[in-house]
Amino acid sequence: MFSKTITYQLPAKVQLQSIMINHGDTTTSNANITVTVTLTSGSGDPKQYMISENELFIGSVWEAYTSPSILYTFTNINTAGTKTVFLKLKNISGESNVVSDQIEYTIY
Repeated sequence: MFSKTITYQLPAKVQLQSIMINHGDTTTSNANITVTVTLTSGSGDPKQYMISENELFIGSVWEAYTSPSILYTFTNINTAGTKTVFLKLKNISGESNVVSDQIEYTIY
């Protein structure tokens, strides 16, 4: 009897190095920001992302990852202060680590 084994190797898991809000700006008065994603060398290709101001991602949903520049709008635009944004990615091999960045949000 003939037997054949087929081996399938999953792609590399996504590994996040960092995110940067508004190209490294320290302050903004605009509730709409751009979050730029940097992957670790050798990382797998991300298929989805989740972004939130809550480190537990409560109420957030997975979205299609199409670009390393992600547009995001702060959830509470009437409150000035330090805003922290958390991001994670995933592909078929699993979820990445969580990274964050901060920016001072001012209201004029």
